[in-house]
Amino acid sequence: MSLDVNDFKAKFSGGARPNRFRVLISFPAYAGGDTEETSFMVKAAAMPGVAVGEINVPFRGRQIPYPGDKVFEPWTTTILNDTDFAVRDAMVAWSNGINDNATNSSDQPIDSWFSDIIVEQLGLAEGEVLKRYKLHGAYPQSVGEISLDNESGDTIETFETQFRFLYWTQV
Repeated sequence: MSLDVNDFKAKFSGGARPNRFRVLISFPAYAGGDTEETSFMVKAAAMPGVAVGEINVPFRGRQIPYPGDKVFEPWTTTILNDTDFAVRDAMVAWSNGINDNATNSSDQPIDSWFSDIIVEQLGLAEGEVLKRYKLHGAYPQSVGEISLDNESGDTIETFETQFRFLYWTQV
C-alpha cells in the first residue's frame, strides 16, 4: 500500500463539511411553525445514529451476545431564538398538542402528534445535497430551557429540542 500524498489526494474527494447542513421540520397544522424559517434557525444537529441492541443468551456459565432489535436514540437540535419566538412557540405548541401543560390532556388526534424531519448534508456547490435522511414519526420529547444571563450581552439565545422518532431512512 502506497503512502504517497498524490494517492491520498486522488482518493479523497474533499470531505463533507459539518457546518453545511439543513434541517426541515414539518410541523403539525395545530402547532403553526414555518419549515423554511426553522431551517435557518437550527444552529446544530446531527446525522441520526442507530444501534443494534443485544440479547444475552446464557450458555454453560457464559453470556453469548446475539444481535437484537434496532434502537434509535433521541435526536437533539440546538435552535436560535429570534425576538418573535416563532420557532420556540411552534415547538411548545406541538408539545402542548401532545400533552397540554395546564390540562394534562390532548384534544389533537394521535396521528397528528407525529411528523417527519429531513436532515440534509449540503455540499459546497449551490443547491448540492450530499446525503439526505428522513426521520419518520418524529415528535418533540422535550423543549429545552433558554438560559438568561446578565454577562451574555453579545450572544444570541438558543434552546435545545430533543426529538424521538420511529426510524430513519436515507432518501
